[in-house]
Amino acid sequence: MRFSWLLASAWLAAAPAMGAPSFVASNGTPSFSAAQCSDKQDGDQPVTSVIGCSRDDVGSVAGTSIASFGHLGAFAQSSSHTGNSLGTGIGSEARFQDTVIFTSTNPNATTADVSANLLLHGIMDFHVDQGAAGDSVEGAVTLNQAFFFFRFFNNSLDGFSVEQNPFAVNGTLGPTTNAVLTTPLVTVALNTPIILQLRLQSSASTGGMAVAATDFGGSFKFVTGSDAFNLPDGVTVNAGTWLVDNRFIDPLAAVPEPASWALMIAGFGLVGSAARRRKLLLA
Repeated sequence: MRFSWLLASAWLAAAPAMGAPSFVASNGTPSFSAAQCSDKQDGDQPVTSVIGCSRDDVGSVAGTSIASFGHLGAFAQSSSHTGNSLGTGIGSEARFQDTVIFTSTNPNATTADVSANLLLHGIMDFHVDQGAAGDSVEGAVTLNQAFFFFRFFNNSLDGFSVEQNPFAVNGTLGPTTNAVLTTPLVTVALNTPIILQLRLQSSASTGGMAVAATDFGGSFKFVTGSDAFNLPDGVTVNAGTWLVDNRFIDPLAAVPEPASWALMIAGFGLVGSAARRRKLLLA
């Protein structure tokens, strides 16, 4: 069984004006989830969305998403404690759009072939006493109308799988992911504003007595300490104060890494025993 859904089917349909940055952070539950809630924050400045909701006889969900300059995060957790067919689920999504400008020291050059380097770091995990659980992470990069999309799953029936990934990978993809994803080459015009768009979504779903979470809370972003873009000799790229001479100035450098997930792992083993105790008390 695979658990995934899109919170925004046409997330780029209404692009802002050229040169205007755009940020969206949203969390929501799909129609099948017994616990229902949603939230969306957007604007021309970085935004954060946080929600949590529950249904006493089924379970609860929680989501956090954050969108900033060149840096997105999405965290989703679902837990259920029922033996019937009802389940819970949530998706958390962050999006960012801005323009970047590539320049060259060669006065005769008009275009350049470039690729982008983005870090993806997070954890997909679950604990199942009875029933099923799963989570997923997906994301996309759009540069000069070239679109590149990835989607990874991890669930109690199939384990980890890659559904789609056109990026070159330097690092590890899996339930624990820590890798630099490099886009294929894109031809861009020099000295011209180029639209750049990033998107990240995490989701988690459970049924029965189970917990699942996807923690990519602050970890889909341009790389720091090295080139944000792979560029030909003599070419560089800038975008306001967050991208200077092909170096990413991370505005969320202090965001906690997914190691905070370890605090939740300890609670996984308690889910089944707590549910069983609840049934005994009801009996």
